[in-house]
Amino acid sequence: MLGRLVIKGCPNLSEVPLVPLCLRVLTVHDCPKLMQLPPVSSRLEELDLENCGGGVETMLSNMLLLCNDGENGSSSSSSIQGVGFVVLRRLRIVRSSSIHHGGENEKELCLDKLLMSTSLTHLELTELPWLTSALLGPNLTALEHVTIEKCENLRSIGNSLVSSSLKSLDISDCPRLTVQQQPDDHWGGVMYSLCVRGCPELTWLWNLNCFTSVRVLAVMGCPKLTLIKSRGGGGGDDSLSPMPSSSSSALERVTIDDLSLLTAALPRRECCLNSLRHLTIVRGSNKEEKPLTAEQEELFQHHLTSLTMLYFLLCEGLPSLPANLENLSSLKHMEIWDCPKIESLPNLPASLKRVEIHGGCHPRLKEQYRNHKNIIFLDF
Repeated sequence: MLGRLVIKGCPNLSEVPLVPLCLRVLTVHDCPKLMQLPPVSSRLEELDLENCGGGVETMLSNMLLLCNDGENGSSSSSSIQGVGFVVLRRLRIVRSSSIHHGGENEKELCLDKLLMSTSLTHLELTELPWLTSALLGPNLTALEHVTIEKCENLRSIGNSLVSSSLKSLDISDCPRLTVQQQPDDHWGGVMYSLCVRGCPELTWLWNLNCFTSVRVLAVMGCPKLTLIKSRGGGGGDDSLSPMPSSSSSALERVTIDDLSLLTAALPRRECCLNSLRHLTIVRGSNKEEKPLTAEQEELFQHHLTSLTMLYFLLCEGLPSLPANLENLSSLKHMEIWDCPKIESLPNLPASLKRVEIHGGCHPRLKEQYRNHKNIIFLDF
């Protein structure tokens, strides 16, 4: 019996006459005229829809009604009453302008029903202009990987994103996203990758002190994200909960465009940054960058002792590098890309084996170090 059906690149296809009820995997890509599919089994495990026609909403409605038939013994043709997929593990919806012919609430209702599967482990929502909220509730106890990209009207996401099962979260280019729900006070989590990019209205994330398992952290293009808040601690909404002195982070790689986020979010840096190996600093939203603050200089002086790789990318306004680089006793490799205002390098650690300077650089910098065997200029 057929278990997998893949339909790709059929620009004139308007209808598929039969989908076997035993189907476990359904993939439909680039079928802009597809108007209808018959109901498929509520035992569907993987659903992947990309650049499909207006009939996709009929297909999803039929799926949900079938679930309702199987669970409740009745169906409704006027609204979506399904209880969701029992075994749906992977859901991917990309470039869909409509999920239901009704209003915005009905579109999201249809998606919410799809998200009722307690077996869901992978979720990707990309380029969905109708999506204003993703109600990822606490029933998603198996959810491990979430990607949400280019949802221009998305304003909020649910509290399942602080589920104890979540391992990776990537949110990018959601310009209206403003708030995330916080985990409860006893939540620990197993998340190893957290990436948030291009969310200019986002004002806070969860307290990073909860994410003791995070290994990869990237925060870029979020200029209003000034503090990582936490509950409790007696300090009001802006308080930062202290980390126990015995705690330690697994953080290994950080990509960030504002060092103040790192210094503010990790008040006990001697505990939180002792595992950091790779640090990348990219151009911030404000190109008129200022010299590092005393707190940021202290970060390099005392709290990055395990750092081996350091990158400065497209920091066009950065006037100088941190003065305390020589304290980075484990640093082996450093790269500087398109930082034209840097005229000289500070004292470098003895451990450093190679410095690469790419693209445009200040003439004085090149003149001063052109014959240094460990400092390489690479012009493109």
